[in-house]
Amino acid sequence: MITWEIADLHLKLLYEWKIARNASSSKHNLVITIRSDDFIGQGEVAPNVRYGESAELLHKQFSEIRPILIRNSKLSPVEFSSFIHSLPIANALKNGLETAYIHLHCSQQQISVAHLLGISAPEPQVYTSYTLPIMPAAQIGEFIAKHDLTRFKSLKIKVNKETAVDLVMETLRHYNGPVRIDGNETWTNASEVLHFFDAVASDRVEFMEQPLPEKSVIEYRKLKKISPIPIILDESITDNPNFDSLAEQCQGINMKMMKAGGYYNGLAILREAQKYDLLTMIGCMIETTLGIFSAINLSNRINYLDLDGFFVIENDPFTLVKEENGGLIVNKEIF
Repeated sequence: MITWEIADLHLKLLYEWKIARNASSSKHNLVITIRSDDFIGQGEVAPNVRYGESAELLHKQFSEIRPILIRNSKLSPVEFSSFIHSLPIANALKNGLETAYIHLHCSQQQISVAHLLGISAPEPQVYTSYTLPIMPAAQIGEFIAKHDLTRFKSLKIKVNKETAVDLVMETLRHYNGPVRIDGNETWTNASEVLHFFDAVASDRVEFMEQPLPEKSVIEYRKLKKISPIPIILDESITDNPNFDSLAEQCQGINMKMMKAGGYYNGLAILREAQKYDLLTMIGCMIETTLGIFSAINLSNRINYLDLDGFFVIENDPFTLVKEENGGLIVNKEIF
């Protein structure tokens, strides 16, 4: 007998998570569980208000589709993925449903996710950046020291237009490695971004992530032609990106499984980006190690990983991934 369940994950954060558009001290995620005899599969759902998602909405959507989930629980993983993506539900919920189904299948078959997907397995240890939220610039040095962030191979700093220069300069002063900048759509035009680049000029700035709003296509085209550092797009990348347009706007893309809707579409987006010679990055929301585990499964041959979403969580109920010296190691006993 197959059963589907949804449960709340009320996550307490270690510190205020502040980006250009909002701030929070807690996160309300969900976990999907599918059971079949003695086997279970679980997948995480991390709603994002940027895309109109909330835990309440996704609970409602799950309740509405639960009867047809049960009727379609004998499909192959790829057939189930196609079925899920035909439903009018949020991408984050699609991700939770598809990853849970695939994890159940892999557990039953005693195979890895990479084996099922026909891709190379992730490295035994993969390296992620650590993201600093927006804070008073004077606190950057203390924050880096308190969390021992020099052990990471790169840092990412969230910025807003008002304090971006001070935040980046303080990060560069207290950390000697590569620094990535995430604007979360804070600037309004290419000229503003270029002025910012001039103010923080450093060969240690690795790239800028989503400086302008998603709809600023013309401005992105201008910026790509003259930007001194690569532009990586994040908010512009959801479940059905237009790569003909994106290739004119940026040097790379940030694929997040919560926006792609699961393994199969996430992998398809990464492969399509590579066909266009774009840099590839796998990112995350604030997610437990269940969500991070899922993303790591797609990490082989990816240019950048930003899978630090569980670092900020105080009460992660899962133990699927651990961090050592800035690297992530998967607990292989999940299957």
